[in-house]
Amino acid sequence: NMLSGQIPLEWGQLNKTIKALVLRNNNITGPLPGFLDSFHTLASLDLSYNRLSGFLPDFLLSASWVRNQHALNLRNNEFNCPVPPDLPLTVATCSSSSCPRHWVSTGARCIPCRPGFGRVTPMPRCSRCMQPEVTETTPQGPVTGSPCAVTLGDTT
Repeated sequence: NMLSGQIPLEWGQLNKTIKALVLRNNNITGPLPGFLDSFHTLASLDLSYNRLSGFLPDFLLSASWVRNQHALNLRNNEFNCPVPPDLPLTVATCSSSSCPRHWVSTGARCIPCRPGFGRVTPMPRCSRCMQPEVTETTPQGPVTGSPCAVTLGDTT
């Protein structure tokens, strides 16, 4: 498939006896539609590797298939933090892009970068660099590059 855009609301009128919905590796955007809650026979939902965003809906926590981590796969999307605490990180994570400036995602929630570090949008990690590039004048001429080292995942 090469689906793009939001999941159409008309899909909510589909046959409610769907057992599996697999739409991974597409370019689907927007929030998870609430009509998925009405698909009572849904046993497997895989919307991984898309560009879904927004907060994860509460119905995910009450659906019976959430308990089976292989039946629900929402990984590699752009969901807002926090991820509900009862939802395993193997199912879904949240993106640093949903965190405030100078905060970073742990996958489940936003935490502040350690003192002296910050996060420059759209970077997903804390860095001592507050600019992605600088140009410095040297005797050999101008040199452009990173102003300092970036520490991946260093938030402590």
